[in-house]
Amino acid sequence: MKSRRKSVEEPVLPRKRRMPSRFEIGTATAEFHSTPKDFYRQKYFQAVDHIVQAITDRFEQEDFTIYLKTEQVLLKCIKGVDFSEEFKLVCQFYKEDLHEANLQCQFRLFATIFESATPRENIVLADIITFIRGKTQRERVLLSGVVTVLKLVLVLPATNATSERLFSTLRRIKTYLRSTMKQDRLNDLMVLHVHKTRTDNLDLKSIASEFAFKEYRKKSIKFFICF
Repeated sequence: MKSRRKSVEEPVLPRKRRMPSRFEIGTATAEFHSTPKDFYRQKYFQAVDHIVQAITDRFEQEDFTIYLKTEQVLLKCIKGVDFSEEFKLVCQFYKEDLHEANLQCQFRLFATIFESATPRENIVLADIITFIRGKTQRERVLLSGVVTVLKLVLVLPATNATSERLFSTLRRIKTYLRSTMKQDRLNDLMVLHVHKTRTDNLDLKSIASEFAFKEYRKKSIKFFICF
């Protein structure tokens, strides 16, 4: 009934095919599914297993673990939960950017200041960002280590999808017809292409006018007219 309403054919079993002899192990007879439902049930579970494995591989990468631990250091510090394990891992990974002894004291001070200003319930990273942005420059210097950890969380990519898209963009921009393009022009075109949402909102007339009335542009135009 459903296949008729959707104007599609009913599922059927594919033609029975034996496995190539180089893949067969033993002398047992080949097994085939008896109904289309059994056949597609196996395909469904294979697809689900593939999706689960792909997600697991994506989120069990070392870089994502560092990203997660760095974020948990800030959240657990605010919530009053023990974060010694995450703190040690972050300090070892960013040992050139962080001083462990000073950072530990700053985290204690940060937790006290944050608790007096904002309740701890349902704290997320966005609340910490808003809290730090609301502080003065002197207060940020006092919590310089905490600010550094927050910056690391914000700039550290969780995946490499962005960089892969950039390489794809590079292949589309620098083709064999543009092989003599210099690096400065390539960088400018890459920026315009990557940030295309901002590029589309630019006022092209004002940009063209600014370019035309620049000092070096005026000189070249005057020289051309005189010549």
